[in-house]
Amino acid sequence: MLGSWIGKFFCLIEVRVNPRSTRERMEVCADGTFKVWVNAPPVDGEANLAVCRLVAKQLNLAPSRVTLHKGEKSRNKVLYINGLNRIQVDQIVSGGSH
Repeated sequence: MLGSWIGKFFCLIEVRVNPRSTRERMEVCADGTFKVWVNAPPVDGEANLAVCRLVAKQLNLAPSRVTLHKGEKSRNKVLYINGLNRIQVDQIVSGGSH
């Protein structure tokens, strides 16, 4: 887990990506990681871009505030979230207020 990588206005989150999904969505898992389903195929970085855009949309952030930190060619990725801390991210994804 990346619990030590939490700041007041940023965080790193671990994400498991499922490309070529019929529906795009994001959910938090019991272990604190996230699962993300995107329509894009894992070709030429399309899925990575789709993941960042979906996460930004779910968190009500500009797409430029979510970037790939690690895992460019892996289904397991680490995303850098600029503008929210981990507690806020968990609340938003779980359906709570922010």
